[in-house]
Amino acid sequence: MEASNEFRRRRAHAARHFCCQRAGCYRISLRRRRDDGKIIPTEPGIWGMSVYTFHAISYVVDIFRGKVEPETSFVNVALYISFFPQLIAGPIIRATFIMPQIRRRRPYTRSQQVIGIRLLLLGFVYKAVIADMLAEVADPVFAHLDQYNAHALLTATVAFYGQIYFDFAGYSYMAIGTARLFGYRFPRNFNYPYRSASMTEFWRRWHMSLSFWLRDYLIHTPRRQSWRLP
Repeated sequence: MEASNEFRRRRAHAARHFCCQRAGCYRISLRRRRDDGKIIPTEPGIWGMSVYTFHAISYVVDIFRGKVEPETSFVNVALYISFFPQLIAGPIIRATFIMPQIRRRRPYTRSQQVIGIRLLLLGFVYKAVIADMLAEVADPVFAHLDQYNAHALLTATVAFYGQIYFDFAGYSYMAIGTARLFGYRFPRNFNYPYRSASMTEFWRRWHMSLSFWLRDYLIHTPRRQSWRLP
């Protein structure tokens, strides 16, 4: 009986926090302003709101599952949810992965600073050099499709595939490198997705932190048996 009550208490606690997170995200996304006498929706007012939400849900669900101990320090929880390097484009960090790093003292060594700078520069080259150069090839063609032949359309399509990869992967590498400068290790987010032999493999290689997060927290969690009494 005591175990059943504890399970119900943890389940109610997790459900309450989940609803609060979704309500906050919904409230921000529907922020309104007046324009010519009408009230219209505007863009979300907080950058990285989706990543905030992913992190908060991960923390609550991992506590519910018993994978991580509840954190007594508000500063540590706030740092985990709002750590700035990855808020724009990931990778999405789980509580089970980062909370142990936040709780312990992190040594600052020359080797980790070198690795961080290398990853930061690699991401910068991916984003500001390669992705932007490919955008100069793809954007003019897609802006005026009727003015280009099939060869130009094919070239622009290939350039666009490269652009979105190097753009997204560049942001991720810069986030991973910045975190390493502060002594934190982030997981890899891309694993050469265009080498994939199938869509399933592509899904596992592209934005891996998001793919695995959806699998573990959205697809598996809603199953009825996971919310029943053991």
